[in-house]
Amino acid sequence: MVTRMAGIVLGCCAVALLLHLTCVSAVQKLNNINDLKRIQFGQSLPRHSLQLLHWFANQVDKCDNEIQLNFNPNSDYGAHYYGNFERLLPHPPAGYHYYTVGNLYKEGAQQLPAYVRHQQHDNDGSNRARIIFRVYGQTIDRVYLTQHRGSDQESSYDPNHTYEIPTHLLREFSQLSRGSLEQICTSHSQSQGLLGHSSSTNHTFQPANRPREFSNYIVGVLKWALLIIVIIVIIFLIVYNGTSKH
Repeated sequence: MVTRMAGIVLGCCAVALLLHLTCVSAVQKLNNINDLKRIQFGQSLPRHSLQLLHWFANQVDKCDNEIQLNFNPNSDYGAHYYGNFERLLPHPPAGYHYYTVGNLYKEGAQQLPAYVRHQQHDNDGSNRARIIFRVYGQTIDRVYLTQHRGSDQESSYDPNHTYEIPTHLLREFSQLSRGSLEQICTSHSQSQGLLGHSSSTNHTFQPANRPREFSNYIVGVLKWALLIIVIIVIIFLIVYNGTSKH
């Protein structure tokens, strides 16, 4: 009886671990401007996503290979904490937190520049563009461009149209003019040679490379597995001691 009970508990734990491992969706990573140009803004993402991203790229401090947060992510510009409850993004390592910005109806959103707020109201997909960024202390190590799907959806953000923006692309993007942004929105074919960048011509999005995140994730899973094993051993000992007394 004890062996059977332990087997059932262990089986349930294995299923739970399997579900936990498969619940995080793979986020596409944009490696260069050409990757960004191939997104069909107005269909895949709202047109005003570019204006929001352009503001963010110019707002944060970019020092060497780091991005430094220079505003309060809990209030300024309508930014607020993002819990990642739907597991849109990888589970953050200890000490890291996700935040999101772009909602015009959040308190503080009036601090956003007029060209961002007007684009959000006037263009298609009004008030759907969002940026999610991950912070440790004052350092931003991950930036994602995504869209809100509306209150009638099970998940707040669209996992099929969520893209990671690496530091080098954010720096490059901050140098674009507003006219260049509009050209990217309106004509993908015409904007291919817009900047004359010698970026990669690979037309396939590459999955994000996160060796550190993956190792942290595995460590987290192993910790849970160890805890489950300890619980099983405790249950086994309790049951065994109870039966041995009889």
